[in-house]
Amino acid sequence: MLWRRKPAIIVASMGRSGSTLCYAALREAAMGRFGRDPAYFAPSLARARLRRGQIVKTHDYPDALPARRAPCKALFIFGSTYAAALSLHVCRTRDGAVWVAQHFANCKSTASPDDLFARDALGMAQQVKAWTVTEALPVLCLRYEALWDSVPRIARFTGYPLHLPPKTPRATPDLPESLRQRAEAVYRPLDAILDRLPDAFVAGPEMQPHVRDIPDDPAFSPEARACLS
Repeated sequence: MLWRRKPAIIVASMGRSGSTLCYAALREAAMGRFGRDPAYFAPSLARARLRRGQIVKTHDYPDALPARRAPCKALFIFGSTYAAALSLHVCRTRDGAVWVAQHFANCKSTASPDDLFARDALGMAQQVKAWTVTEALPVLCLRYEALWDSVPRIARFTGYPLHLPPKTPRATPDLPESLRQRAEAVYRPLDAILDRLPDAFVAGPEMQPHVRDIPDDPAFSPEARACLS
């Protein structure tokens, strides 16, 4: 079967940054081409049974990938940590505390949602630091704002002729000024570091100079995350 010739495609992100958009587009392309649904969400890559032709969404880290696996590639979607934090704050009201708690768990975070504007509680910067320098597999890293201009490159990389819905501007939630100031204090410095990254690039150790100023967070170390897998 033709789909068995395809590598597994992992769609990873730091959360609230466009991975669902890409995942849905790739899923639709694969179903249209092969007539089967190859897509699923993997909370843990260590436990995922990666097979050729699959489309797998995750918020896990690349070092969790099992050593023995089918050939696979990954898209890693990143963007403004500030915008993502505000988006999650909206989700807390719209989707409820249970959904938000599960999102924290999917991102391998043991923090409380109440810490969202106190620190990088989801480890978004840690995700970027891990995925942009990995050599575990071929990874095409894409900034959210550049997704639409990068569709041809995504298609070449994945082998799927995908189509994204029209781009719409991100809504800015109406936050109390005190919360907005706290969010800016935590996330604007991280965004200043992420702004050094190109909009689209292949991950590798040569990207280390762009992310070396992101401080390591022991709460998201491989050892800490292994306890959550």
